[in-house]
Amino acid sequence: MSRYKQVLLDATELEHPEPLESSVAIIGTLKRGEYLHLITKRRPVPLLQICESNGFAFAEHVESNSKYHTLVATDSSIEVENIDV
Repeated sequence: MSRYKQVLLDATELEHPEPLESSVAIIGTLKRGEYLHLITKRRPVPLLQICESNGFAFAEHVESNSKYHTLVATDSSIEVENIDV
């Protein structure tokens, strides 16, 4: 169990561009100790580019060909790559 608080967004049923828009909105509200756990049907490349350009920590986990888990944190103390999905 993680000591951090997960903010879950299951975007598997959302249509483009809702997953990106919702993710960006959530990221803008993350508090210290919180991270976004995004579930999508495909790799969220635009979101990953936003994370890279803003210096946000992120990690990707592929459950299957149709389920991608992306963890994003703006809090630099959170090591998202060490959080189990």
